[in-house]
Amino acid sequence: VVVDDRRQDTQAPGRLTAFADMDGLQLVEVDAPDAYNHVSEYRRTVALVDVAPGVRYVLDLFRVAGGDRHDYGTHGFDGEFSTEGIDLAPQAKGTLAGEDVEFAAIYDDPALEDFERKGRAYYTYRGSGYSYLHQVRRGRPSGTWSATWRDRETDAGLRTTFLPTDEAIVALGPAPKKPGNPDSLTFVKLRNNGEGISSQFTAVHEPFKGEPKVESIEEIQRTDRSIVVRIGHAFGSDTASYTIGPSGPTLCLIRRDVDGRIARIHRIGRGEIHSDDGDL
Repeated sequence: VVVDDRRQDTQAPGRLTAFADMDGLQLVEVDAPDAYNHVSEYRRTVALVDVAPGVRYVLDLFRVAGGDRHDYGTHGFDGEFSTEGIDLAPQAKGTLAGEDVEFAAIYDDPALEDFERKGRAYYTYRGSGYSYLHQVRRGRPSGTWSATWRDRETDAGLRTTFLPTDEAIVALGPAPKKPGNPDSLTFVKLRNNGEGISSQFTAVHEPFKGEPKVESIEEIQRTDRSIVVRIGHAFGSDTASYTIGPSGPTLCLIRRDVDGRIARIHRIGRGEIHSDDGDL
């Protein structure tokens, strides 16, 4: 997540706050509040959930507190790109940095282009790099929406489904310069704006062959310190309850079969387990 359109202030390491490796579920969580000087939380939780043989998804939770703009970003591979559940309108011109900012312009650190007085290397650039994102399209999601990258030759793909944010942005940008990489990739940004805001970005990433098996994502409940989401799929549904309490983070995953019966329960951390039918 980029905070306030600029590079992280430090290279301070994060703190491992949760780690689990169990049958059907793997999870890691890191909090790095020192990444930006003006944030109090910068925490990402990633859980790999096995649904069936060859079928799995990643639940991705990213919490940020502090600053006035939060941009969560992701991208897929070089494939056919499409969206569902959102209307995207093309930006008239320019780049994500602004309609009047040209591609690759160092618009937010002009001293780097003052060659007569330059005393800094380019790696010290502290801006956003958003002038490298072009062909921008924007939308304001009213509900859950998804982005899909698909390889028509192999029929393999990646679909990421997002809970709504203030704004969603899709743009083209250069791929990392590594052997075999394409010249550009399609990037997705989720944006929240405000004064001293807190964000809980929520996404589900599903690699698939043929057709995706994840069918829906529904937010059940949200507070400042917790979120409950239900992920519906071809084999039933999973209800994930995530909370940050005095003793640290807790994730409870209740797995139901296609008939709605509880098939399995995973719990990481301390705390009570609740189902739709009451306490367990």
